Amino acid sequence: MDLSPILGKLDAVRRRARSLILIDGLSRVALVLVVAVVFSFLVDYLVPKVPHGVRLTVLGLGVAAAVAAFWRYVVAPLSVNLTDDDLALCVERQYPGLNDRLISALQLSRQRGEFDRFNSPELVDRLVAEAMTESRALDFSPVVLPRGPMRLLGWTAGAFLAVGAVAAWQAPLVKIWAARLFSDSVSWPKKTRIVVHVPVGNPVTIAKGDDLVVEIEIQGSVPKKSMIRYRFSGADSSVQRLMRADNDGRWRFEFTKVIEPLEFWVEAGDDETLPVSVQVLNPPTVEQVALVYDYPAYTGLADTDPTRPVHDGNIVAPLGTKVKVTGTTNLDVVAAKVLFGRRGEEEVRDLPVQNDAQGRPRVVTADIDVLRSTQYAIWLHAANGLQTSAPVRYSIKATDDKAPEIRVNEPNLDKFCTPTARIPIRIVTTDDFGVASLALLIRAPGKTEATIPLDAFNTESYPSRRIETEYWFDMAEFGAKEGMVIQYQVIAKDGRELPAPNMTQSRVYLFTVIKRDEMLKKIEDMLARIREELRRIIAFEEAGRADVARLMDALGERDLLEVHERQALSGAGSHQRRITQHLERVTHEFDEIVKDMRHNRLFEGQGEDKLRRPGEVLHAVTEQKSPDAAQLLVQAASVALGKDRTSRLAETAARQDEIISDLNSILGLLTEYETYMEVVRYVREMLNKAEKTREEMRKPK
Repeated sequence: MDLSPILGKLDAVRRRARSLILIDGLSRVALVLVVAVVFSFLVDYLVPKVPHGVRLTVLGLGVAAAVAAFWRYVVAPLSVNLTDDDLALCVERQYPGLNDRLISALQLSRQRGEFDRFNSPELVDRLVAEAMTESRALDFSPVVLPRGPMRLLGWTAGAFLAVGAVAAWQAPLVKIWAARLFSDSVSWPKKTRIVVHVPVGNPVTIAKGDDLVVEIEIQGSVPKKSMIRYRFSGADSSVQRLMRADNDGRWRFEFTKVIEPLEFWVEAGDDETLPVSVQVLNPPTVEQVALVYDYPAYTGLADTDPTRPVHDGNIVAPLGTKVKVTGTTNLDVVAAKVLFGRRGEEEVRDLPVQNDAQGRPRVVTADIDVLRSTQYAIWLHAANGLQTSAPVRYSIKATDDKAPEIRVNEPNLDKFCTPTARIPIRIVTTDDFGVASLALLIRAPGKTEATIPLDAFNTESYPSRRIETEYWFDMAEFGAKEGMVIQYQVIAKDGRELPAPNMTQSRVYLFTVIKRDEMLKKIEDMLARIREELRRIIAFEEAGRADVARLMDALGERDLLEVHERQALSGAGSHQRRITQHLERVTHEFDEIVKDMRHNRLFEGQGEDKLRRPGEVLHAVTEQKSPDAAQLLVQAASVALGKDRTSRLAETAARQDEIISDLNSILGLLTEYETYMEVVRYVREMLNKAEKTREEMRKPK
């Protein structure tokens, strides 16, 4: 009996099963591919700084998973041979009422003829007929249901639609992802964008020891912090530091005194800059400065020998000095400048660059005129491209050319004088570089102002740093009259050239011309004051002598003294020093009296000799005896042994006795001189009367 209808229905089931297997397998493969693509996209998009190799690896693993799924769910199932028996069994499971008739009919029909001797052909035909009858009315389609594969196909289609919709919505991102699969130079769009403003360029070259400032601007989403990472040459790991946010919206970090190469990059938010390489080279500097001074002629200073320059960049010289500055650099130089003045206020001047002995452009020269105190610096531009960022600043000190100093030693105060006086004006003039001129300016009522050059009266010729001058002012030659007040003033100039010579004027001194008798009266009054002062000094000395005597009695030859006893000895020494000071003042006044007498020609007869002796004694007491007594008292207060102290006190007492005796002697001599002066004055008055009488007698009656 023909089984072709049944076999046809089984073949349809076979085809349906293979179709569903293909749909199921391809859906699974498609889902794996979708998951792989989405996973690769998410890893690249969400994980920062994924290396290109990792991105390719992730996608490659996804593709490998898809291939494995294709083999597992497509190739392997389709390679399985679905026999009619297998399909018949499936139909039997779907329709249990067949009671294995379908499978039996298939198997027995194949065995017909081969096993006829064992089976009844009639029974086989009847079984096949029953199977044909039963199966003809049955639908074999439910044997292979499409629900599972079709559901999976729906999920796959939905996934494709969802991914496709998202891809269409974010097409730029998908394009970037696809491009990043083939190139590492493509970046994702970022919320944060870092713009490096300083330094400019990559690589960057700086001078060794300079500071390096990194300044960035963050655009877009600004994070709370920004990090800079850097790694010095040869270092295995990088160092991370926070950058400082300033008020102007920029972030800064400063590398201080960089001495070795490094690279750095900045991270902020989701952005990161490319590494910036920093090269460190030696900066151009002036290794040595040599100065050659050309001083103004008036200073008298010796110019610097060019073969032996001054190796110091700081200039110290008088105004008007010309200085040649020669600087030797450490690198080849293409340009140089000299900067005068303080930072921010410099006056700039180009400098020539010359070759050194080896033919290298490493010598710069500058000619500087010292016109004021300021500072200068040498700026260099080296052949390696570096410039001097902070040149060494040298000082220019224009030394003060001081004005001449005038000291009028005699007379050093205003004077009274007679019409016949001849008074010396003794002057000492000094100047730091030399006095160039001296003059005496004289003014008097009724007379033309006169300027007398003092060249002929100087001890030294011009220019000289110290000049002593002695000029005798002759009242008679000048035409001085009684009652006239003569003013005189010393004027000195030095040789300064810029801006003009220094000039010094002494104070104005006065000569007041009076009568001879008035001058004598003033001198007599001064001598009277000296005598009175000497009497007071004698009283002081006698009191000191009494104190010394009491100390000798109270202390004896004891070695150890109480504090108050040593203080008493020191007090006695101080008392004697005060006496010496009084004596010095009296001696000076006495010497001035003698000079006034001599210069005003007031001495008559033996008058000058009579004042010589008290002057000599007064000088001896003032310059020797009184200071010796004070020194002995100081020694007495400091010696350790009582007998030595007693010896010093005894010497002091003897010296004080001599002082008292000498001062009384001076008083006596001055009294004698006063008596002598009265006699001279009386004789002069008598002679004047006699002269007047003779003149009256000569008059015609």
